[in-house]
Amino acid sequence: MDRTIPTHGYIDEGLRKAYDAYVDNIMRGVSPHEAALRVGLLPEKVEQWVRAAECDPYIIERKRAAMKTLDARTVWSAETAVIHLLRLVESPYTKDSAKVMAIDRLNVLLGITIIDDKGNTRKIGRTLADFYEDVAGSGAVPGAQHDVQRH
Repeated sequence: MDRTIPTHGYIDEGLRKAYDAYVDNIMRGVSPHEAALRVGLLPEKVEQWVRAAECDPYIIERKRAAMKTLDARTVWSAETAVIHLLRLVESPYTKDSAKVMAIDRLNVLLGITIIDDKGNTRKIGRTLADFYEDVAGSGAVPGAQHDVQRH
């Protein structure tokens, strides 16, 4: 809460607290719609309230002040990215193609895969393709029967 931002005399204490909480949620990456719900708005009132709030001089100045003091390291980290990506993967509203992309990113973040020089996602360590390359280089034929000497 920043009491140095003028309320222009039309904002009472309750609205100021709601606006402050709204901006705090916005600064944590929450959508305006979700931020309004989190401050207690009824779903049917959210759209109109957000439009009014986003044009309000108090909100505009409060967001400007918050942006000046924002330390991105406190609001985003690898762990935060993982949580947001997992939400996408687990959401019934996420399209399958977006889920696949989120899974790819999760695998990279968690060190399961890497993105190679060509932009392809590859498993870290040896893959089945690596095995076949080794076999081809040795002259052996995969699946062929070999004579085994028994002693």
